[in-house]
Formats: sequence, structure tokens, C-alpha cells
Amino acid sequence: MNISIMKGDQLHHAVELSDRIFLKQPEQPSMGVSFPPIFSPGISHSYGAWDQDKLVSFMGFVPFSIQIRGAKLNIYSIGSV
Repeated sequence: MNISIMKGDQLHHAVELSDRIFLKQPEQPSMGVSFPPIFSPGISHSYGAWDQDKLVSFMGFVPFSIQIRGAKLNIYSIGSV
């Protein structure tokens, strides 16, 4: 098992895995369409667990900022775990 940050050319594997896990109805759009920041090269800071060359687990981190009572916080959202 190898855990590593996802490269841009690997993110399609994450979309395929997330679609298999989370899509329950045929009319639902792909996770890649519904949540593009999780699967976008240059935006996402996502990690994958690989068993040889097969992606077996994925955790998408997307950076953004929120404001709470005048304070700006830089945070990550986690998606498609």
C-alpha cells in the first residue's frame, strides 16, 4: 500500500472510484461534475491510497477561506472520502 498526493493525471481514477461509491441513481451527475474543486489539478490537495497501480481509497482536500466574526480563516474542506 502506497499513500501519496494525487497527481493531475491520476485524478480521473479518483472520479471513477468516487462515482462507484457515492452515485446511487443513474441520473446523478459524476462526482467530478458535481464537485470539481475536489478533482481539479492545481486546486485540490488530495491523497490516494494505492495497491500497486489501483486506487483503493481517496481523500480530497480543497483549500478556501471563511470569515467568522471578522476573522478570516484559511481552511481545507474534505470531500469524497
